[in-house]
Amino acid sequence: MIKPHQLSPETIQKIEALLNEDLSSRKIADLLEISKSTVNNYRPQLNLKKKQGPKIAILDVETAATVGMFFGRFNINISQENVLKEGSWMLCASWRWLGSSEVNSVFLTPEEIQNSNDERISAVLHDVYREADAILAHNSLNFDHKIIQIRNLANGFPALPNVKVLDTLAQAKKAFKSPSNKLDNLGEYFELGRKLSTGGISLWKKVQSGDPEAMMKMVKYCEQDVNLLHDLYLKIRHVGNLGSNFNAALYFDDDIPRCRTCGSAQVYPTDRIITTGKSSFQEIACNNCGAVHKDSQNLTTKEKRKSLLT
Repeated sequence: MIKPHQLSPETIQKIEALLNEDLSSRKIADLLEISKSTVNNYRPQLNLKKKQGPKIAILDVETAATVGMFFGRFNINISQENVLKEGSWMLCASWRWLGSSEVNSVFLTPEEIQNSNDERISAVLHDVYREADAILAHNSLNFDHKIIQIRNLANGFPALPNVKVLDTLAQAKKAFKSPSNKLDNLGEYFELGRKLSTGGISLWKKVQSGDPEAMMKMVKYCEQDVNLLHDLYLKIRHVGNLGSNFNAALYFDDDIPRCRTCGSAQVYPTDRIITTGKSSFQEIACNNCGAVHKDSQNLTTKEKRKSLLT
């Protein structure tokens, strides 16, 4: 591996310029024909531009089905002895960065499928996590993030970088009473679009048998999920907290009051006061995403707080 001090001044300038364009380490490595780890090792030594908002990766993962043998079809428990080939390893993954229309995908080859080898997907997603300040998926807290995490461990990688995990399903369950909280139903409910049809388990059968055409259909299905999730996130992000204490304002290198949901500086005080049990605060609204927050300054005096019963 090339160490930072071994790089030529020209290469260092190119790395700095490409990093300032928010290109990924992998893309920079490919463009400059150096290793990705070299780019990552050099990142902290560069005088980069100021942070201008969080990098949010919107992603979706498709996993393999378990193959087994059993006699019944209803009201049965499948024991480990019935399992011929364990599932829940990754077949493909797609993601896009908030603010970008480009959707990226990584998927297994027929040989990798035969060997249940998703190490390459783990490596790519590890890089995505390393670049991200937050990752967003529908049911990320109970599925996508946990799948990525266990496959990362199974494939022998270091711990995933510590990022905020945002979940539109957790937000929908907490904030709404919709007919269904599935991504497809929420997309239809808010007139954002629909998921693509897979044809059911038959697609997984074909993909796991090594059918390249079926795999490309699965990738398109995964990419549509990412695009639909992107639009759903923008539609509902200002209601609730997506299962996390994420604060977008922390990812700007300035002291300007900003919306904690989207990071916009277009915030203004409303004519309302928000109260808690013993405190009161000015309500602050965002002109960009529509979120409402409370100001950090407590309007209730110490004397008034002393007079309040608990």
